[in-house]
Amino acid sequence: MPLWLFTLWTIGCLLSATETAGELRRMIQDRVLLLLGLGAGPATFLQDAAETIIQKTPHVVVFGVLGWLAARHPDARVRSLLLTIALTVAVTAELLQMAAAGRTFTFADIALNTAAVGASYALRRRQAAPETETL
Repeated sequence: MPLWLFTLWTIGCLLSATETAGELRRMIQDRVLLLLGLGAGPATFLQDAAETIIQKTPHVVVFGVLGWLAARHPDARVRSLLLTIALTVAVTAELLQMAAAGRTFTFADIALNTAAVGASYALRRRQAAPETETL
């Protein structure tokens, strides 16, 4: 796995915490809700669920890819370093949202980001592990 790809993706993760990224997400969310017929009128349970899925899916995808990229490195020491960086970025991206106008910071998002990194890292490492026979 090229380190430049991990670095580029990490920068993208940090940029995702900016105000511009928040505006883009809101624009996409509004369009999707309109397509689903949920854009007008009072909020419903279905609309709230759709908004939550639209808001949280990028967290899982972006930070999941970061964990997966970290897990692909062949050197165990470098993998550990990349995992540490990925987890730090997962937390930092949310903390940066406190300074960005129009963005909200939540501990639930930190938990979601770190869970996505950890789960994808573990799945990739398990996939890469050699098969062992048990009797």
